[in-house]
Amino acid sequence: MRTEMFNEVLKELAEKFVKDNSQTLSKVESKVSPILKEVDKLFIQLKKTPENHISAIREIGTKMCAYYKSLKRIADDLHALRHNKRVAFFYLRASDYENGRVLNDEGKVIKGSIEKIKAESELFIAKERQLYYRINSYVESLKSTISYCQTLIKSSEEQRKLDLDEE
Repeated sequence: MRTEMFNEVLKELAEKFVKDNSQTLSKVESKVSPILKEVDKLFIQLKKTPENHISAIREIGTKMCAYYKSLKRIADDLHALRHNKRVAFFYLRASDYENGRVLNDEGKVIKGSIEKIKAESELFIAKERQLYYRINSYVESLKSTISYCQTLIKSSEEQRKLDLDEE
């Protein structure tokens, strides 16, 4: 009795995650696209900025930090969503195979392997994965570029101290 209740609750939770969320993904993408364009502009701006123009580098780095935080939070949320959807789909699909609810064109029960269910699960979250990797690539680029900016600023400050000590 308890096991049946637990399975029913688990099934209800899983079904919530496998619902179509393409509208949500479209909203996320429409909110993220302008941010990605701004980040691209910052990358170009930094590329054109001389390494000794520290105030401009500091300003660009500060803006990049803000975008990094926003995009990182969105990427983390997408990562959790895609993981939850994959697990929920896997659970429901495995249950369908286990209970003989997956039929071929002739109405015969199809046996599912773990590998097949995993592949179906991965296909099921393709849109989430694609958006996650797109955003996460910016997150990783921002992370390394922020580090580069910090290195330039620190190097400039150290050079300034050496110049003061020489006087």
